Amino acid sequence: MTKEEQGRSIFRIMDGIMEQVEKTRKIFMLIIAVIIPSGMIVLAIVVFDINVDELHDEGDVLSKVILPIVILIITGFGIRQLLILNRWTKKYKEFKKEQENLDKKFDKMEKE
Repeated sequence: MTKEEQGRSIFRIMDGIMEQVEKTRKIFMLIIAVIIPSGMIVLAIVVFDINVDELHDEGDVLSKVILPIVILIITGFGIRQLLILNRWTKKYKEFKKEQENLDKKFDKMEKE
C-alpha cells in the first residue's frame, strides 16, 4: 500500500467516524428533546404526588422543586454537549470541503 493510499484510507476512516457521530447526535437530540423531559415530568408528578394547590409550606415547595431543577440541569448539560458536537462536526465538514478544493487544485496542477 502506498503512502497516498494509506492517507486516503485514514480519511475514509475519519469519514466513517463522522457519519456515526452524526447519527449518534440525532439520536441524542431525540432523547434529550422528547423522551427525557416528558418522562421526568411524569416521574416527578408520581414520585412527589405534586398537587400545586396544596403547596403552602416553604419546605414543602423546596422539596418538590428540587427534582425539576435537577432535570433542567441535566438537560442543559446534554444540550451543551450537543452544541459542542455540532461545532466539531461543522469544523470537520469545513475541513473536508477545503481538502476537496486542495485536491482539485493539485489534480489540475498535475495535469498541466
